[in-house]
Amino acid sequence: MARRTVSNVRGDIGELEATKVLLEHGVAINSLTQSDTGWDLHCHVPEDIIRNASGRKGNESWIMSGRAAHFQVKSGGKGELDVETVGGWLTGARIGVPTFMFWSDDDRSVISTPNELEAWLETAISKTRERIEAEVFSDVDDKIAALVDEDLAGSSPTVEELAELKAKMRRELTEKKAAEADGRKFNFVAHGSTTLKQAELKYYRYSVNTFPSILQFWVRYPVLALDFPQVTEWLARECDGERANPLMTLAIEFANTIWSQEGFGYHTDQDKLVRDLEGLFRDAGAQEPMEDATAYLGSSDHFDRLAGDRLYTRDSVPHAVSASLDNRSPRDSARCILAYLDRLYRESRKAS
Repeated sequence: MARRTVSNVRGDIGELEATKVLLEHGVAINSLTQSDTGWDLHCHVPEDIIRNASGRKGNESWIMSGRAAHFQVKSGGKGELDVETVGGWLTGARIGVPTFMFWSDDDRSVISTPNELEAWLETAISKTRERIEAEVFSDVDDKIAALVDEDLAGSSPTVEELAELKAKMRRELTEKKAAEADGRKFNFVAHGSTTLKQAELKYYRYSVNTFPSILQFWVRYPVLALDFPQVTEWLARECDGERANPLMTLAIEFANTIWSQEGFGYHTDQDKLVRDLEGLFRDAGAQEPMEDATAYLGSSDHFDRLAGDRLYTRDSVPHAVSASLDNRSPRDSARCILAYLDRLYRESRKAS
């Protein structure tokens, strides 16, 4: 007869709880076939922010966006993830379908975005490599004598030859074991030190106020979200006082992209640059956009952006920034993105 475990039950309950939370945000959900670290929930995301969907009037409706997100549901504050699978999630995020991990810490629902999963993955790969190298170093010392006799036909190796042989064996064995480690699982923990077998997975506390803004950001601009994690962090904060607005940095990157495309440089009328940047800062939610624009254009950071011919260049602009703009009307698309992200931030604060 088939058997079930406590872990099976907790996992199913966790998925049901996550489903209820997500449904209240207006998503449509199709459950996928469960696997240990595969996608648990596939979500069709609404066009706009939705909260408390079940509390609305019975005849009320909302438009679905055509955008999707996946949710991996885990119960408890520790477990294991398949390294190769997490890498696949990040690839999916870059092409427009982000995967989030919905889990719990001290009975609180928490969310890890692709940013946190990517940081965990980098640590997991690094620590796996360290563990393999440690295994190889001890293994090589045990085998070296026999291999010396075989490879050097019984001759007495010099110190240099012995060192070269050891290095060669270590490289080959490390690569072999690393290949065998593909698909290997690695532990995640909510709290705890990083070791050769586990890494801390960062998260944001789930909040009915901030989560819809985070979700909309990721499904609309996943590449920007991956390369500018400070924006997600900014959207995730509730009532924690004044914080630096990361959209100001994004506005500067947009400006540099636009100006390089239009051939602007040191010769360009300063007033035009100020007006341009003021508009971007205003859409980014700046309190004093004119003063901020004037201050930036007079700073060393700004002058460092000019290339040797004193023109703006895309060379210093992250690919995620230039790729997110419409080449036919980059200025309009930049302002639309900034205004939308500022609205997401304000919506979450208003709900708080």
